[in-house]
Amino acid sequence: MKGKIFNIYEAFICEAYSEQAWDIILEASNKVHQIDLISPKSDLDSDFKAIIVATSRVLEMAIPDLLGLFGLYAFPYFKKYLPSYFDESKDVLEMILKIPEVLVVDIKKALPEVYLPEVSVERVNEKEVELKYHSRRKMCEFLEGLILACANSYGEEVRITHHRCMHYGHDFCSIAICKV
Repeated sequence: MKGKIFNIYEAFICEAYSEQAWDIILEASNKVHQIDLISPKSDLDSDFKAIIVATSRVLEMAIPDLLGLFGLYAFPYFKKYLPSYFDESKDVLEMILKIPEVLVVDIKKALPEVYLPEVSVERVNEKEVELKYHSRRKMCEFLEGLILACANSYGEEVRITHHRCMHYGHDFCSIAICKV
């Protein structure tokens, strides 16, 4: 995912806004030369954060809203790379329950150098799961966008309630996902 998340983000901005907007964002983030983003010397986390902050300023959009929209946009890419998990799941909650397996087994095996968030999921009842998320990147809103898009792909609607959040000083995010 290392370079892929940048590529997906660039596609998101270019398709949703314009290639000119992408160039302005790169300029505003001091990442004018895209080669800087994939250089072995680059700090991918700080580079990506700089681009997110610059996007927020350029588009005059709050970062949580931006990350949520990016999650909605990025979902088809994840589905493309991991089709068997989606094909074998009967609904969105079953798919969400597989997230730890997907992260640990498939993504980590395929891309061992990639930093992945820590995720655990427990079923609360037949209509609800509780997801715990911890990441140094603190992209919980991106995850929420992915979950909403996943539900939509199954023709379902979910309500997401963020009980705890790392943005407010908690050690992890606690997110309830309930089918409606």
